[in-house]
Amino acid sequence: MNWLTQTKLAGSCLAAVSLLAWPSDSPAQAVALPSPTLSVLTNVVQVKRLSLKEAERHHPVRLRGVVTYFEWNPDWQLYTAILQDETGGISFSPGRTGPDVLKLKPGQQIEIEGVSAQGPFVPEVRGTAKFGAPVRAKVLGVVPEPDAQSLTPEQMANPFNEDEWVEVKGVVRRVTTRAGPKAGRIMVDFSTASGTFRAIVPTQAAPIKAPLNLVGAAVAVRGVFAGIYNEKRRIVGAHIMVSALDHIIVEEAGADAAFKLPLLTASSLMQFRPDMSSRVHVSGVVTLFEPGSRLYLRDNTGPLRIETPETNPLRPGDRVEVVGFPAFSDGAPLLLNAFLKRVGGGPPPKPRSITVAQASSGEFDGELVRLDGVLLDQLVRPENVILMLQSGDTVFSAHFAEGAARTNAPSLTLDSWVQISGVCLNEFRYSPEPRPKPPQWRPVSFHVVLRGPRDVVLLREPPWWTPQRILWGMGLLVAAVLVVLGWVAVLRRQVASQTRVIQQKIQREVLMEERSRIARDLHDTLEQQLALIGVQIDSSLARLAESPALATKSLELALAVVRHTHEETRRSVWDLRSVALEQGGLAEALRQLPGVDNATQHQIEVTTHGQPRRLPVVVETNLMRVAQEAITNAIKHSGGSRIEVNLDYAEREVTLRVRDNGRGFDPEKIMPASSGRFGLIGMRERAEKMNAVFSLLSQPGQTTEIKVTVPLTGGAVENAVPTL
Repeated sequence: MNWLTQTKLAGSCLAAVSLLAWPSDSPAQAVALPSPTLSVLTNVVQVKRLSLKEAERHHPVRLRGVVTYFEWNPDWQLYTAILQDETGGISFSPGRTGPDVLKLKPGQQIEIEGVSAQGPFVPEVRGTAKFGAPVRAKVLGVVPEPDAQSLTPEQMANPFNEDEWVEVKGVVRRVTTRAGPKAGRIMVDFSTASGTFRAIVPTQAAPIKAPLNLVGAAVAVRGVFAGIYNEKRRIVGAHIMVSALDHIIVEEAGADAAFKLPLLTASSLMQFRPDMSSRVHVSGVVTLFEPGSRLYLRDNTGPLRIETPETNPLRPGDRVEVVGFPAFSDGAPLLLNAFLKRVGGGPPPKPRSITVAQASSGEFDGELVRLDGVLLDQLVRPENVILMLQSGDTVFSAHFAEGAARTNAPSLTLDSWVQISGVCLNEFRYSPEPRPKPPQWRPVSFHVVLRGPRDVVLLREPPWWTPQRILWGMGLLVAAVLVVLGWVAVLRRQVASQTRVIQQKIQREVLMEERSRIARDLHDTLEQQLALIGVQIDSSLARLAESPALATKSLELALAVVRHTHEETRRSVWDLRSVALEQGGLAEALRQLPGVDNATQHQIEVTTHGQPRRLPVVVETNLMRVAQEAITNAIKHSGGSRIEVNLDYAEREVTLRVRDNGRGFDPEKIMPASSGRFGLIGMRERAEKMNAVFSLLSQPGQTTEIKVTVPLTGGAVENAVPTL
């Protein structure tokens, strides 16, 4: 990390360009004097609590505090100055060039006057004169170094600590230098509980000597907290600016000295010791190593997990010594900020064969183990390969260690039975138990870290009949059954359609045959009866003079024959008129019924609703007979003058209504067969043959309505028999 933020560097460059472009007496360089209406800010926290927009109003500022950092960087032509009072630290402008810069040193108590302004991240203090001019400062003396604020791991990410005088503790990982044309930097990287920090120490000594004795030492670093920002004024990191190396205080010797500490066993690390916060020295055999991240060891007493930034290669079986700080761990003991030293080699350790129940128990956390399971899925990610396995009812995962040859991961078929070897890691959860047992951390799951592709061994190929293939087969079988059922349904529909056509043809042939019979009856019966009438009339005329009584009987007989012939002719004519059904449909046939044309005695009106269409022959024939009988009954018995015949065509049914305005009757007395009224019974029987609904509405002294509703779907008329 750079010792200055990108924003400060960009601001300094823009300032330099502006100063070169503008004359020194240009009014554009002048900073507006503070408004007399703004109150004077007298401590750091008042300034830092201003918003950036409010800070640009140039509030007057008067502060008294200690200089905690003051530096002139000749390479960047930039001054950095920090003042600390009892409320916090803040950056102020010491000047832009050598001649007008304030001559200050860390440790001086000063009083400054200026105005508030926007800084790279938090407000700062600038002079009231031209742009980049120093604040008015007065040195009051030299005072002891202020108490530093000790940052906890949580506070290290707080951006409000910008410019604060702080102290951070950690273990030094690396010491590097960076030289410039005129000045240099010593950069000390150290690890803390919240991550890695960098301390930057300026130096103008040549050549720059790195204090390598700090590596591995536990130190307390005192300096100014400085954030790193992007061009959008967003904090992206942080480091500590240290005035001198003596502000890096060694609390424990470096790694070389720590390796001389007595060796401890893995099982005794978290047991009570008077110096439990100090570093410990352990030794063991490497079971798995992830460079720059984690190391897993095992000694004679148990496993040990280590977090370390070391990148030097280690192999399983190598014997190493480790120095680090013990930390709380739910399972295997854990060391943080550890340093490693390889002391020998050896054969790779053999994993222990365990079951998933043993792995789930937490007793093998951190151990090198071997497990069997069925491969459920293999997830290939850019950063790793994850295997999902199942053994019994337990599902667990395994992934390759950082740095392992993930590109050579075996390509396995799902549902294969495999054997894996790696370090078992459990996840624990706090689970309070009922008294008298104390609360404990209970294992809830586990996963396995694989060392490489050789840790995955195929034991058995999956069976050909996998669940997926079984589902596909069942799906194809169901599809075939559905196709067959669909084809059968289509065939049945076609057969039913052809059957209806055949039935209609048969019905029409029956009707035509019946009509031919009626024509024969008209020819034979009517001709014979007319001949009989003629004979009787001739006989009457011959006997009229001789025997009037016999002539009268002959005439009466002729008259009876005439009446009988009239009835037979009327019936035959009605039967013949059903040909209108064949030519014009039911509505036209109703208009041609006998009596409809006789408008002198009864007014008969035939109306239709809906879209008229041809109906099955059975329906048309029976509805015409019902209408014929209803009209005949109304003419003979109703005594009314008006008869309404209505035919209603609906989508799924057809309804016939016959209504008169006669005197009505009691249906309960007329409908029984004993009443001698066979016309109504015949109409009901015709309706039943069509699976239709027949209704009769009538009361004495009121109108009479006969209603027949015939359904046209679901085979309602398929079984009906044509009736004449």
